[in-house]
Amino acid sequence: MGADSLQTYISSAEGASLVAFCEDCELQAIPIPEEVTMADIYICLLLQLLAENKITRAEIAAQRATRGLSAHQVTAEVTAVLQLVKAIASRDYAAINAAFSTLSTQLRPVFSELERRLCVRYRQQQLALIAEAYVQVRVPNTAVLLGTSVEENKQAQTLGWTYDAATDILFPVTASPAVQPVAASDIKEQLKQLSEYVVHLEI
Repeated sequence: MGADSLQTYISSAEGASLVAFCEDCELQAIPIPEEVTMADIYICLLLQLLAENKITRAEIAAQRATRGLSAHQVTAEVTAVLQLVKAIASRDYAAINAAFSTLSTQLRPVFSELERRLCVRYRQQQLALIAEAYVQVRVPNTAVLLGTSVEENKQAQTLGWTYDAATDILFPVTASPAVQPVAASDIKEQLKQLSEYVVHLEI
């Protein structure tokens, strides 16, 4: 087995299998494939857990990675992933956007599919939170919350949202996103922090 075996798990889009594979490698229950490093295993594990919205598990895995990897194994790529875990766990929207930006410049192509899935999942969840919290929101604010461009957010009309060009305001429509359900307590806390952040943007 070589690097191709890891790519097979990534390409399969079977998250549970990828997580199980990475954790088995971490526990040395199976040999790590040739040309694959332990840092690669942790990168895959963390990105997949984040993509599945398993934030607590990602935090714990990040702690294991920090303890288990030697200094020379903690590359800029690993650091970028760890920073993203920290930012998402703390729900620091500015830090999340910065971490995504850094990640896109540091990740090797082999991990691009995992990054894409995570970006899609994260933005779906943020759109759902915005729709739940607001009857209207300015496009620039939505762009900051999602880490996307203003022009991209105007395309939210494709989700059934209404865009008023005169005021540059979006009118969200609540929908059921195709993401893993979040506990009610977590939703309440996220809505609170989202509201506080939008208020901060308006100041």
